[in-house]
Amino acid sequence: MTVDRSLRPDPAMEGRVEAWLTETDLTPTEAERGLDRFLDDFPVTPQARRRFLGRWLDRDEGAGRRTGEHGHPPVATNRRTRLMFSATALVAALAILAIGVSVVETGPGPFDTGAGGGATHVVAADGSGDYDTIQAAVDAAEDGDTVLVQPGTYTESVIVDKDIAVAGDGSPDEVTLRIGDDAPTFIFDGGDSEWPYGLSLMSADAAVSDLTVSGPSQAIAVLIDGGSPIIAGLLIDLEPFEDEGGERIIGMAFMVLGGATPSIRDSSWDAYFDIGDGAGPTIEGNVITANVISVNGPGTTTVRGNTFLDGAETSASDGAIGLIEDNEFSGGGIGIDTGSDMIVRGNDIRDAEENAISIERASALIEDNTVVGAEVGIQVDYGIDVTVRGNAIESTGGCGITIGGPGTDVVATGNVVRTSDTGICTSTSAAATIEDSDLIGNGTGIKLNSEDVHVSSNRIHENDVGLRILVGSPTIVGNTFTGNRAGLAFGPRPVTPTLTDNEFCENEVLVEVPDGTEPPALDGNEICEDAPAA
Repeated sequence: MTVDRSLRPDPAMEGRVEAWLTETDLTPTEAERGLDRFLDDFPVTPQARRRFLGRWLDRDEGAGRRTGEHGHPPVATNRRTRLMFSATALVAALAILAIGVSVVETGPGPFDTGAGGGATHVVAADGSGDYDTIQAAVDAAEDGDTVLVQPGTYTESVIVDKDIAVAGDGSPDEVTLRIGDDAPTFIFDGGDSEWPYGLSLMSADAAVSDLTVSGPSQAIAVLIDGGSPIIAGLLIDLEPFEDEGGERIIGMAFMVLGGATPSIRDSSWDAYFDIGDGAGPTIEGNVITANVISVNGPGTTTVRGNTFLDGAETSASDGAIGLIEDNEFSGGGIGIDTGSDMIVRGNDIRDAEENAISIERASALIEDNTVVGAEVGIQVDYGIDVTVRGNAIESTGGCGITIGGPGTDVVATGNVVRTSDTGICTSTSAAATIEDSDLIGNGTGIKLNSEDVHVSSNRIHENDVGLRILVGSPTIVGNTFTGNRAGLAFGPRPVTPTLTDNEFCENEVLVEVPDGTEPPALDGNEICEDAPAA
């Protein structure tokens, strides 16, 4: 949500805060919290806020500057121990906030440090600035400074290993970082492939905004190795390429390594996104086209509020942990496997080419998602600890929810499945609890093809077959069967269900069984007077 506030300089407030910060023995956290309290009463410019905290930090040890030669990834250099809340972290946070806030006193760009703050280093390709390359300005900058890049195309690769801001001065499509032929390369595991990269953030809490990174298809636009940078307003534009067989070669928009925890937001790309080596980014509010965000390993990742177009998807594997929440998918979906433990919540998935959400050999909470159009809405195979709750699924070619695999134990509760081939399916020795759900207008409401299943308190209405039991001795308790062609169907193998406290009303056929098979007794269930006899 955009916040409309007028921020203003206030001399009285500025004097009060300056005295408080410079004369009081505070920790960085206390200083930041104190500024928040003052801002509630005295809104001021971001420049003033940064200036106050910068002065307080400089009182003790300054910004902790350093320079040095740049190495190639993936080897990260050791950095000094950072303050808990650095001046640049504040710059970055305020820069993102400033995108949606009306500011009276403006500078050259959203990352401008303003008078009294860190220095601003202007880059201009035509030679009118302080520097004509981005890397030269980064080399000259110190922690807390801003590198302001004027419109133009800069053919270079940039390595940032400082807590600085790098910002385009204009819209992202006006400022282009082009990966050149002589760019440094990232060597993949095994050494059989090397890709050049455009922008590398090396163990830095930097802030980068309003740039386009372009280059060949087989390239890494942004390499992040360690640190907690903030990235906003980037356009990734890697060239399309097909091999001799017509297969599209996928470039890499982002590679995140080294335990990095970046925030990447309000950007767009049509390229691969790889997360590994314990990294845990927050990926929020972006537009991703025809590609995949791949989460690998134990880092904690958040993928929230993004738009996935043309079959783009998200996958998590190898013990990944995190949250996939409130995203919109068109043609793609979500896959979780191999020991991962993810929360998948509030996503809207439309016209998935295959399964909308797949869980295999992993744990997950799948909650409050909407699926319209897919082969399977939610598929759980060999699930370790899976809850499927409060999802709305419509128009799937197969099962709305399918539960299978030995050792699988799934609780499916509070779901709604409509107009699908089958609402909820179980198979292959899976154990499941199916409860408090609505199965409406499907070919089959619930189909059971596994032994250990408990079906209770569901509303099974207007399906061709309400409940089909193929094997085993499931427990069917407290459900309502209304308006189905057949309330129950069995076979062809013998089954011995426990049927109690269910209600059958206005079904065309109460029980459908193979020829020569006796229907089960329905004692202990409520059958409407107008229902046909078994």
